[in-house]
Amino acid sequence: MPTRTGAGRENLDVIVVGESLIDIITTAGGQVEFAGGSGLNVAFWLGRLGVNTRLLTVLGTDQRGETIRRHLESAGVQLLPGAVRLARTSSADASLDSKGSAHYTFDIEWTMPAATPKFIPTVLHTGSLDTFLGPVATDVPALVQSLTGRCLITYDSNIRPDIIPLPRTADLRRHVPPGRRGKA
Repeated sequence: MPTRTGAGRENLDVIVVGESLIDIITTAGGQVEFAGGSGLNVAFWLGRLGVNTRLLTVLGTDQRGETIRRHLESAGVQLLPGAVRLARTSSADASLDSKGSAHYTFDIEWTMPAATPKFIPTVLHTGSLDTFLGPVATDVPALVQSLTGRCLITYDSNIRPDIIPLPRTADLRRHVPPGRRGKA
């Protein structure tokens, strides 16, 4: 349900489904860590824009998970129940070569929390790894299908050929009604 913020501005309720991880950036100068992941980034920036946003994700109970929780809280993003339940938080190690190109190594455990949203959002956003990895590859399309026609659904493919077999990239399209498919 939309809420009002600021000067009467309508604030959409958005649920983002997606991975949260720690990006580990390695350069010749050393290593730094940042909260990241496609779903996390979308939720974070929607929150920073003042959009009432909730994130359906999974985190570890470790320090990296705490880093992600604080990062999301700083933008006003709420984690949906069941998110904090892994022993360790997933990561993506990005090594930058001399030209600045990133080469990724992923260490991801991604299972969707059993929690089901208790309301119908104005917008459901999903995409990237959450629609292709492990058991979530069937859970996310089922959630999308259950909300089709009940809210706006957006999808960001953010294809990562290193971890997603390319023939699978078309899998989600079968869950979107033909009249509602966007063009790439």
